[in-house]
Amino acid sequence: MGLSEGALLELNNREISLLILFGIVALFGLRDSKIRTSFFNVLKVIFSDKLLVIFELNLLYILIILILLSSVGFWNFSMLKGTILWVLFTSIVLILNVFKKSEEDGFLRAIILSNFKIIVFLEYLGSLFVFDLLIELILQPVLFFITVTIGLSEGESKLAKVKVFFEVVLSILGVLLILFSIYNLFENMESIVTIDRLKDFTLPPILTLIYIPFIYILAFYGKYEIYFNRLDYINRGNPLNSYAKFRVILFCNIRLRKLIQFSRKHPTMEYKTKNDIKEIFKNFKLTQLATLGC
Repeated sequence: MGLSEGALLELNNREISLLILFGIVALFGLRDSKIRTSFFNVLKVIFSDKLLVIFELNLLYILIILILLSSVGFWNFSMLKGTILWVLFTSIVLILNVFKKSEEDGFLRAIILSNFKIIVFLEYLGSLFVFDLLIELILQPVLFFITVTIGLSEGESKLAKVKVFFEVVLSILGVLLILFSIYNLFENMESIVTIDRLKDFTLPPILTLIYIPFIYILAFYGKYEIYFNRLDYINRGNPLNSYAKFRVILFCNIRLRKLIQFSRKHPTMEYKTKNDIKEIFKNFKLTQLATLGC
């Protein structure tokens, strides 16, 4: 078991093994015409005009963050690999899930809290120490198989015992890996407890916290666009559509929670006069007051 260096774009044995396994799965998977068609359909969605604009704005925002962090002496090019991994597995995942997750109450709070759980420290600790490449090539497929099996047996009464068995196995493996990591932590304390290691550990949560305004604006814009598209569809050709949109913006403004509440209460707005639109907002306000009074 060795200490992972993580310098620039240097990959450790665990990352190399995951890339090899991903390559093998992709190679065999893409031989199937149905999987290949589905894969290209996903690529078409990802590289659609709207998503490309969002990804470009995303990279611009991240670049500004890195310039700011560099100007205060926090970020440097030795942290590039960690930054790229954060972009691939955190920022892009947040972008793809933001419209669904933003419907959930406290989704921004959940993002913040997820960066301060003990599991984050344990995951980082585990990433510091990796096994030899051969062991990693055996270990990673085993962990993947166990995780997939647990997922597939979820909700299946016939597979309940199988699920419990693999959950126990996964827990034992997890505890063993954590114990190995803790042992090596004390064995290599001087080389680990450094300013650079502390920066590496705090980089993902710091990037995520600074990234929240971008996610909020994206969710906010997306909700307005979806709601206004629905409004245009329901009231096709209605000259009052622009007025209705103006009233929605005036009423909800930049409060995402209020926009979500309003769209849930009025998933569609049908109107023939301005008074109809005014009545919709008047009734919504009365409903809110009645809710607060309960």
